[in-house]
Parts: sequence; C-alpha cells; structure tokens
Amino acid sequence: MTFHAKKISFFIKKGNFEPSCHKLKKSSYSLYMKPVSHIGPILTLTLSLFLLPPLGFSAELTLSQFLSQVEELNLSLQVSDLELQKASAQASGLRLPSPQVGVTRMDMATGHQANGWEVSQQIPFPGKVHHDYRARGFQKEVRFHENQAQILSVRATARFVYFLVWKLQEEQKVLEEKRKLLQNHLQIARSLSRSSTFAKVHLLKVESEVDQVDVALDEVDLQLKMQMSVAAQLLDQDPRHFTFQANDPGFVDSPTVTKLEQAPQIIALQSQVLNQEAQSRKLSQSWFPDLNLKYNSMQAGAMFPEFTQISVGISLPFVFFWQADAEQMFGQKQSLQAQLSLQQEKRRVQGIIWEAELSEQSLMRRLTLLKEKTLPRAQRNQKLFRNIAPRDLSSLQEHLTTVLAVPNLKLQILQLRTEYEQAVTEILRFTKREGDDRAN
Repeated sequence: MTFHAKKISFFIKKGNFEPSCHKLKKSSYSLYMKPVSHIGPILTLTLSLFLLPPLGFSAELTLSQFLSQVEELNLSLQVSDLELQKASAQASGLRLPSPQVGVTRMDMATGHQANGWEVSQQIPFPGKVHHDYRARGFQKEVRFHENQAQILSVRATARFVYFLVWKLQEEQKVLEEKRKLLQNHLQIARSLSRSSTFAKVHLLKVESEVDQVDVALDEVDLQLKMQMSVAAQLLDQDPRHFTFQANDPGFVDSPTVTKLEQAPQIIALQSQVLNQEAQSRKLSQSWFPDLNLKYNSMQAGAMFPEFTQISVGISLPFVFFWQADAEQMFGQKQSLQAQLSLQQEKRRVQGIIWEAELSEQSLMRRLTLLKEKTLPRAQRNQKLFRNIAPRDLSSLQEHLTTVLAVPNLKLQILQLRTEYEQAVTEILRFTKREGDDRAN
C-alpha cells in the first residue's frame, strides 16, 4: 500500500472519551477525542506525515559501485580464490612416501615369546622429487594467472551487464518519447482524416506504429528484467527482488594490448608449458632406481639372541623397461601438447583482439557522425516543424518522418553503442589493470 502525506488533528475536550473520524479533504482527516477527566481548555495538536516513496523505488548505482560490489560478492571469484589457495597449499613442501612402522611378536612352541619392531622408508630418486616440486610450483603459477584472467573476465562481463541495464532503461525512455510523438501526430492526422480518404489510411498506419511501439516497450521491459537477473547473479542476490537505476557509464578509454604475452590467459598457458616440461622430466627419470631403507630390531628368544638389522634395497625399473619407456613418451607428448595449445591460444586471442579493435574503430566513427552531425540536424528540423501545421497528406507524411527522426536516431545510437561496448568488452578480458599484479 502506498501512503501519501496526511494532516491529522487531535481535538481534546471535556467529557467522555469518544473518538470519531470525519473526512475533511481528499487526503486529510480529523480525529475528535473526548477525555474522561477534566484537563482544562481545548488542546489541538496537528501532525504532518511525509512518507517515503513506495517500495518499488529503485536506488541509483554507479558503475564503480557496481564493479566494487561484484569484486567483493561474486561467487565465481570466491571459488577462483579458493582454487588458488588449494594450489598454494599443494605446492608447499617435498613429496616423499610415508614411512612405515611395524611390530613383530613371535610365539614359540617352547612357550617363550619374542617381540620386535621395524621401520622402513622409501626414498625416490632425487631428480624425481626435485621435478615434482617444480611442477607443483608451476601449477600454482597457472592457478594464479587463471585467477587473474577470471577477475578480468568477470569484471568485463559485469561492466557490459551494467551498460545493458542502462541502455535498456534509456531505450524505454526513448520509446516513451516516440509514443508521445506518435500520439501527438495522431491528433493532427485525425483532424485531416475527415476530409481525405488517404489521410484515413495514414491514420491507420500511425495507429499501427503506436501498437508496434507498445510491443517494443513490452519486449524491452522483459529484456531489462533478464539483465537485472544477470546482474543479481553477479552480486549473489535474489533476482526476484533486485533492481537498480543505472547511470550512463560513459565511453571507456580504448584499451590497447601492447604485448600479447602480458595477458593473464597467455601467461597461465606459458606456466602450464613449464609445468608439463617439469612433469616430463620427472617421468623421464622413471629409469632411475628408488632407494628402500629398513631397520629391524628383535628381542632375544630361546633359539636366537637379541639382534638388530639394517637393510638397503633399490628398485630395478629397467627390468620392465616398457613401463618406463611408456611413461617417458607420455610425458614428452604432454609437453608438446601444452606448447601447441599455447600457440593455438595466442592465435585465437590475436584474432579476437584484432577483430574487436576493427569493430571498435568503425563503430566509434559512426557514433561520432550520428551524435555530432545527424542527430543535431534532426533535432533542428523537429523544432522547425513545431510551428508548421500539415495541411495535406504530403505534409502530414513529412511531419511524421521529421518528428520520428530524433527517437529513431537515438535508438540507432543506442544499438551502435551496444556493439561498441561489446567489442570493448572482448578487449578488456585480456587487458590487465594497474594493481592487478599481486605477489603470488
């Protein structure tokens, strides 16, 4: 329920307490109350209540505020941070097989007992341990740069979603303006349709235009709700109750990728190549033996004295040479695959950036032409027609074309700007901001 400001007066008189309500005005009421006790002369108290706007009111949210909330609340970024923390934990320390401890008890037929214990440890060849440690370190770097790429991707997506919300809200205003202009033109057309059959045909055409604008408004309203839902998901909010008023985000400075190797996506793949090379070196050492150490201690028994035993053993991987050879070949192919994937990604990103830059430059030229020349000219023509009354079908058609030129150009500018922002978004996915590099 929406309440409006109301003026409420309380009149306290002698006598019994009898409240009554009398309607004074459309939004004003007076309440008369008679107290039980004698309290003196009449006391009048007037209150004015000014209530807040209805619950449907949507607050403004700037682009910087929206992006800050996305970086703080977005679940994808939180998951990516956890993946980085997992990789950091996995990269710490050397990886060695756990030692084994055993207990021995001997029960002899003579009734005597003997107890003992043993401990054993397997020590892999040092090269295997070293390259495994390096591979896990490179994997941590991979996750770090993938996290940076995820931040850039989410931020670019959030910026484009914010722009789409603003664009759709502006489109609603332009369509409302167009509808109003068509309705004004209808009034003029109706006055001429009484004396001209062709004017009646024109009238029907304009009424169809109004219907099309209503359909477009309904479609834009649906699209706006859809984009609000996407924005709510970026902020981890319930899309059913999330809404805001967007401001013009402005044109972002044209981002330039000076060096492709600086893109986090490429750096992540370069680290992946190093990781696979370390893994390949580790597998190439499958030919080298591992060391097995064992220490055994046993109490004296009826048949033998107390003794301790130290044994040293080594594995013989070259006996089953095909296993070591297969692991070495597998590691080499993985390393080669990582290098080819890196080159493939470089070419793909180069193509995306090149196409986006071409689109951006072309769209900016068209936007500049429309905003600085075509639209001002159409607005001047529209002002001139305000003082001209159409007298025949030809002038009526010219009037319609002139008054609709301004909203149609505004809609065209919004569409071109959407394509421009989409091209910029593709470049922003590969462009690091200042301060994005953090110690890893």
